[in-house]
Amino acid sequence: MRAKFLILILFIALAGCATNPVTKRPELSFLSVQGELKLGREVVTRINKESLSQGPFITQGWVVDYLQSIVDRFMPYYERRGEMPAKVNIAPVAVPNAWSVPGYITVNLGLIPCLDNEAQLAFILGHELGHIAARHTAERYTQSVLLSLGVRGVGMYGGRLAALIGDVVASLYIASYSRSQERMADSLGFKYMSHAGYDPFQSAKAMENVEKCAKSYMKEVGLKEATGIAGFIQRIFADHPGTKERVQTLTAKAKAFGKHGVLGFGNFDKVKKWAKVRRDVLVAMDKAYFKLKNGEYKEANSLIKKALKKAHQERFEPRIMARLYAISAFMKLKEKKYKEAWEYALNATDYAKDYYVAYKIAGIAGLREGSKEGLEAAATAFEDCVEYKSTDPDYISISKTASIDRMCLEGAALANCKLGNKKCKYYCRYFYKEFGMYPPSIIRYCIF
Repeated sequence: MRAKFLILILFIALAGCATNPVTKRPELSFLSVQGELKLGREVVTRINKESLSQGPFITQGWVVDYLQSIVDRFMPYYERRGEMPAKVNIAPVAVPNAWSVPGYITVNLGLIPCLDNEAQLAFILGHELGHIAARHTAERYTQSVLLSLGVRGVGMYGGRLAALIGDVVASLYIASYSRSQERMADSLGFKYMSHAGYDPFQSAKAMENVEKCAKSYMKEVGLKEATGIAGFIQRIFADHPGTKERVQTLTAKAKAFGKHGVLGFGNFDKVKKWAKVRRDVLVAMDKAYFKLKNGEYKEANSLIKKALKKAHQERFEPRIMARLYAISAFMKLKEKKYKEAWEYALNATDYAKDYYVAYKIAGIAGLREGSKEGLEAAATAFEDCVEYKSTDPDYISISKTASIDRMCLEGAALANCKLGNKKCKYYCRYFYKEFGMYPPSIIRYCIF
């Protein structure tokens, strides 16, 4: 026990103390500014390209430019300007939410129609910028490392620290901020939006609208129990300060500020109309998923077909089309309709070459179908996944090994070996070079 304590003290001593840009107080931190940037880039990259529930993100276009212009208005009042950027992304997701990590603010598309004007959107964006300004991700990261060190003790020291950091990175997005952090982000968001000229009274209205919209979403898709997305939404409000308290605090701040501001500088109504059409289709797809989960296959498939038809008619952006097809593929996979699953998934990759989760769904479906056509589809999907990801600059910038996808490499070997292709041995050698041993699925093909 004494040894564990001494190691913990040594580890803390090796960590740095940083001055918080907002509170101006020194605080223990295991992350430098560069460490924050790298961590934020890794979290966003993985969620953007590997998450079926969030990605792929819309990272450019007129709507992204509009959201970015709001954040840019905050820069004169942002405590970390010149040190920590804040790039805006849009997640093609119906759940009304927004989140941030160092360097990035991600807005769920479904949040935008919940709001009445640009000033309300400005408060939400300012709130997320506040988390970045106050280094809340770095604070959570440091707390997670300390907690893990305390629990794992000596076994954590040495060769397994990298694994711990990987665990922390994976959990950053879903972890909730503390109530004190949320209150601070509210205060900072209020400061940014009011000083930038927006009506401060809209901050309170934004909070009311988001809660109302979240409850409406749950009703639309038929969610009642605190599981899955419903549980996620309920946890958001459970972990945050109560909406009533936040509204009262923000209203008091607005009165103290002493003046009203503008409701917007850009064309919010155009953006809201754009988001509303897409949000309705995304809600229909979520509803289809829960119908399928409840065994209502006919209703689910009808919703899927109508959603895809509407998306084509309205000419949705490629990143949104990729997610719609990937979700459809996943549902077909759950339904054991493997041919339709890999066909839908490969359609998704046509819209977003870097959406690697779609390649994996296609590959798994093809392997499970087991026909020559299915195996050929699996081989194509897994090979493309290996090729595109191994040259993806976003992954290469994270680390030398992040771009090597174990699942895709194993799948490429298995599909080609089952087909009797010459590529079988190539992917066997490739896998062994990267990982040093074969998994049970391919060992008999690669060795014998």
